[in-house]
Amino acid sequence: MELGIKRRCDEMRKHFIHSAFVIERGVSLWKYQSLGLELSMRHQRGWIIRILRNGNRHFDRTGFNCANAPYEFQEAYSFNRVPAAGTFGAFGVGHGEYMWFDNYPQSITLSTFWN
Repeated sequence: MELGIKRRCDEMRKHFIHSAFVIERGVSLWKYQSLGLELSMRHQRGWIIRILRNGNRHFDRTGFNCANAPYEFQEAYSFNRVPAAGTFGAFGVGHGEYMWFDNYPQSITLSTFWN
């Protein structure tokens, strides 16, 4: 898996102090402002990881983050089109994980859902 959502979420919850915690509609949102990362948990499982521009987080396979250009993601992950800010639609990265660029370059979201 790209980030191994469940494993990464569990590690983050154990080893880092979150700066905010919110529960809304059955989803727990853990915010790690100093890391530039947000984790969403549903039913005790990692559901969404959001990498924020102001942090030092990156994707494992490529080392990419919000500072990388969209065409770099297209080339590295073999997307059929270049991701664009505000373009609603998921880009499959394999193993049931999808990237969303809706709020690029402020953040990039990795999730287990495509719709």
